[in-house]
Amino acid sequence: MSKKSGDKINQLFVDEYKAFLDGYLLRLLGFIGKTVEKNENYTPGNTELIAQDDHTIVFSVGHWRLFELVLEDGTNKLSDDNLALAICIIKEFLVISEYKWNGGKQNRAYPFADVHGAPEVYKDRVYNMAIQKGICSWVVGRSSYNNIDRLFHILETWSVKTYEGKNVTLGIIINPEANSNFRGDFLDFLESDAAAVLTDCIHSAVELDGDCNFVQHVSVSEKDAFRRCALNHRIPLRFTQIIQQHITDKKVGIFLLNNGDIILAKKQSLYFVKRNLQWLNFSYEAFRVALEPFVKSYSTVPDILIKKIFASILDVSFSHTGGIVAIVGKPWDTAKYTAESFTQEVLSDFDNLLLNKSFKALAQGSDLSENEIKQRLLKRNAIISLTKRKKFQEIDRKLRSELMALDGACIMGCSGEIYAFGAIIQNESGSAGGSRSAAAKRLSAYGMAVKISTDGYIEVYINQEPVYAIK
Repeated sequence: MSKKSGDKINQLFVDEYKAFLDGYLLRLLGFIGKTVEKNENYTPGNTELIAQDDHTIVFSVGHWRLFELVLEDGTNKLSDDNLALAICIIKEFLVISEYKWNGGKQNRAYPFADVHGAPEVYKDRVYNMAIQKGICSWVVGRSSYNNIDRLFHILETWSVKTYEGKNVTLGIIINPEANSNFRGDFLDFLESDAAAVLTDCIHSAVELDGDCNFVQHVSVSEKDAFRRCALNHRIPLRFTQIIQQHITDKKVGIFLLNNGDIILAKKQSLYFVKRNLQWLNFSYEAFRVALEPFVKSYSTVPDILIKKIFASILDVSFSHTGGIVAIVGKPWDTAKYTAESFTQEVLSDFDNLLLNKSFKALAQGSDLSENEIKQRLLKRNAIISLTKRKKFQEIDRKLRSELMALDGACIMGCSGEIYAFGAIIQNESGSAGGSRSAAAKRLSAYGMAVKISTDGYIEVYINQEPVYAIK
């Protein structure tokens, strides 16, 4: 093969690798931004796939530095866990990528190598295959990851089936350090109808060893008691007990939920969720980095408020009720918007819980019908009674998620003071309501806003620009 042909294959590989990094791996790890192609000789003898310092992550093949990602201010470098995961995923990508970094022919190990002009949907399937196999290798090591991969396929099959007319849940804890005495193939059992009623992911799970052999059944009601667990902003409320109590040390939790989501937990934290065949990052760190410009520009926003908001976003996402949560103020030096203009231009007096007006004064001059006024005042009085005018971070976590599920938006000031729960936002064309995305974007003109869709996806807006998404 000529050097020219070899160079072309190498460039095709570089293009494919960059697409995989930017569109899949970095998104999974929670990084915002894109890699920059370097394509230069690396330090002799250094064949690491990834190297990093405090500001830059370098991706290499052999002795060639192919890409680098310069981290934004406030962005943490890869943790040891994420570094190990990234290496596992990249190794799998290099095995099944369409091209190879060797100047040779198309990779015959590429799953769709025989499909002429394979469309992008095939590439998407290959890239997600690399992600999942990398996760499996990260959980138990490459030598025994085939059973974990099979476990995921079993859970995916159950996610689109029902048993006795009901959706199936399965809670699995992988303990690589455990020893099993089970006789037979437990994965065969998990494929059978008998497994459909075994666990509920919230109160119970089965523990398996690294080869997916049965070790024991575990629950949060052992010894006829619920153990007290402190709430954790990194875990959805409903899974606090099972994850805090049993996902410790090197154990990994893999849970199929009744809506088809598959969640992966480690070190008493939610790491990833698989929705509609896509692995998504639900880490607090990625969310916090996305909000860094907002937090820096308005220093009165307490860190505890951001943690409490994230906890409630998780709860709403996994309850699939949908919602909007926003912080308003004046975070931008050049912004024409202020908290005062927000209350004048966007928020109805009926929704503004900080407005100290009597019911009679609120109703005076309103063009609403008498019944509509009565309902708005009743809702206002109920929310004030429920929240007792506490700040967002002081309200009970379960109550926060229930109030965020109200039709409309949860809006607070920069220190957590509540303007509204269930506020109806007028979009910029003047019509009432509108989509959640339009409402979140408008609210973010006064600070920041997060939209949680009913299918659980999350979008973050700052100053009317999308800055982060889990979708």
